[in-house]
Amino acid sequence: MKPAAGRKNRDKKGSEMWEVNTFLSTFIVSIAGIHILIPVSMRLGLVDTPGGRKQHEVHTPLIGGLTIFFALTLFLISSFFFPFPGFNHPALILAITLILAIGVIDDVRNLGVRLRFLLHALVALIMIHWGGVVLADLGELVSSSTLVLGFFGVPLTVFATLGTINALNMVDGIDGLAGALSVVVFSYIAVLTYAADNSYFLLTIAVLGALTGFLVFNFPYRARQRASIFMGDAGSNLLGFIIAWLLIALSQGEKPVIAPVTALWLYAVPLIDTVSVMVRRVWLKKSPFKADRGHLHHLLVDAGFRVRQVVYLMALLQILLAGIGVLMLRNGVPQAIGFFGFLGLFAVYLLLVSRTWRVVPLLRRFHRLLGLTVAGARSVYVGNLAPAQAELVISGLLDPVARNRKFSLHSYNCAHSGAKRVFAEIECWSVADMHALIKLLARNANEEARLEIRQLIPRNQKNDRRKQEWKPVVCRRIKCRRHSEMIPNLGSGLTYFRYPELPIRNNRS
Repeated sequence: MKPAAGRKNRDKKGSEMWEVNTFLSTFIVSIAGIHILIPVSMRLGLVDTPGGRKQHEVHTPLIGGLTIFFALTLFLISSFFFPFPGFNHPALILAITLILAIGVIDDVRNLGVRLRFLLHALVALIMIHWGGVVLADLGELVSSSTLVLGFFGVPLTVFATLGTINALNMVDGIDGLAGALSVVVFSYIAVLTYAADNSYFLLTIAVLGALTGFLVFNFPYRARQRASIFMGDAGSNLLGFIIAWLLIALSQGEKPVIAPVTALWLYAVPLIDTVSVMVRRVWLKKSPFKADRGHLHHLLVDAGFRVRQVVYLMALLQILLAGIGVLMLRNGVPQAIGFFGFLGLFAVYLLLVSRTWRVVPLLRRFHRLLGLTVAGARSVYVGNLAPAQAELVISGLLDPVARNRKFSLHSYNCAHSGAKRVFAEIECWSVADMHALIKLLARNANEEARLEIRQLIPRNQKNDRRKQEWKPVVCRRIKCRRHSEMIPNLGSGLTYFRYPELPIRNNRS
């Protein structure tokens, strides 16, 4: 069922007021719903408990999906009673209600993969047969003629809907990531529907308002140490389904707003990342749905990026890729070029994530080039010191202004030569002080000594391979710090400044 044109034959100023009021109303309802549901989330069992692969340390309410649903449902129901431009679609209300219910049950009881897929497929059939949203063709995907699907339209629509839902669900691994990517996708859809005078524009604005209210409590901005609430499977499934509905509906009909291949670019980051990770798992003879740390946000965190930096970087990547798709649409680039270009991008990404041992060091170099602070870094590393002169060299590097700093010395054996070397860890008092100290030491260092001066990268002692038996021939690093030991009676005890993402430590373990 194709919605009627949204802004024709009505006053422009009145239209803008409806759009602003829609955004503000769903934003306010979302925030109010969060304040109401947080106290009762524990009694409802809608909390994410720490443990396992989870990195949070406190019980966190899983109410983001519920608040977005309440705000959006209020908007859809109000469309029956107020004569503002929009569409009255009971099929959408029923579909998102079922999707939310499935997600809430999954958050509480942890549904199996097969049962969850079956229930999502039934909701997709409601969208197809009652909502009239179905893939009838794929546009000029591989040639100049339209690729009509015919009988394959319904199963392909179900498959696309399931993929869209689960792509956002699987990429929801750190605070604010799924919400930020969704904001980018819905913002592009809002611009396209506004330019095309399509009534789905108002629905998109309503979703953006509710999603923005959720991100106030979930986004990792500077003043927040951790998210107050999580989206949960209910929220990611709900947003993924709405995205699937909009992308399919806008790419079909007599006058489609976008081409089917444009939908791939608008949803590029979640789609490429999820499919690549699943292909990699199958290649390793594992279940494609077994969780691991192969997603892009995991690789960025392993490379030293903070959670906030990862969200910004992936959101920027989504903005760029979606912008490429929109530019190709507006400039009349053949759809086949856009499709094969997308496949090429997917192939390159798959090649990279299948070699994580190569990608993570490259991302670390990129991190250093940007001059960013490694997540958890709270001291300065000075490496490649000779054991006999180590304490004297460090004391000389710390000029009279920084001479009162404490430091510790650690010995290690180089993997190739077997020579014993020493690295120093120098305390800092803040992130800014750490960067200033690195510049000071680099300026005072002798180039002939070839010292390595940088942030000391924190390591998880449980997973640190330096604590395990390791054959020197396997290690290819010239400056290997495996089996490092603190040198007694040299240096002094260290203290660390407070860092939001790690607990306070008084001395080095």
